[in-house]
Amino acid sequence: MAAGGRDLPLRRFFVLLAGCPASAIASRFALRRDAPLGRTFDDASSAWSRSPADRWAAAAA
Repeated sequence: MAAGGRDLPLRRFFVLLAGCPASAIASRFALRRDAPLGRTFDDASSAWSRSPADRWAAAAA
């Protein structure tokens, strides 16, 4: 195996990261101060949700 072969997934990550607009990266990884721990902000419903499954259940209801 070539030296540095283990770094390939990490390099791929940074190549993808470099191709993204800065605003998309910032909005994806930015944490809001009032965010409850372990929750994400769902812009579509403007509500805090525990998981994607919770959002899907609410959308289906």
